[in-house]
Parts: sequence; C-alpha cells; structure tokens
Amino acid sequence: MRKTIVVIDDQEGITRSLRTALAIENIEVIPAATGSEGLAKVRAHSPDAVLVDIMLPDISGLELIAAIRRSYPSTPIIAASGDAGGELAAQARMAGADGFLAKPLKSSRILSILLELT
Repeated sequence: MRKTIVVIDDQEGITRSLRTALAIENIEVIPAATGSEGLAKVRAHSPDAVLVDIMLPDISGLELIAAIRRSYPSTPIIAASGDAGGELAAQARMAGADGFLAKPLKSSRILSILLELT
C-alpha cells in the first residue's frame, strides 16, 4: 500500500527533491507552500505523516504543528528547520511534533523516521 506524506515547506526545491527520492520507496509527497494550504491538504488526504517547516510565510510552524496534533492526534508529525538549536527542537516537541530534522533535509533520514513512526 502506498504511503503519503504532506510536506509543508515554502522552498519548492525541497518538496521537489523529496518527491523524487521518496517515490522510489512508494511514498507520495503532497506539497504545500503555506501553513493554511498544508492544513487543508492534511484534512483532504489524511496522510500517513506530515513534515512541517518551522518557518512558514503565513503561520508559525509551531502553531501549525499544534493545530494538526489537535485534529489528528495519531498522525506522525516531523518538524524541520534550518535552525538546528536544541531549544527549537524542544519547542517543536512541546507543540506536538514526533521528530525534528535540521535542514538541509536528507531523504534517507526522513525515510527512516517515517518507517519508525508509521
């Protein structure tokens, strides 16, 4: 069965490279460039997991993580940021993220987290 992940990140290159890399593993990447678009896609697709960039143009990624967690308590959420500081990772976990990745993102790391969480 094909798995799906909603990737909420305003950097198109990231979603494009993840789509290519994860397709090999039969994982469909559903991209969203803003938090509001991402939340709509999570609602529409009920994905197996969600990857949320902390810095989004319209809403804080931490707020978005909390909103997704409230509506989808069992959906794995991975936070991502270029700021790899421990404080941000802790804030993401407090908001409801199951994991945290520092950018640049590596599809192999995302794949291992997805396999672990789903």
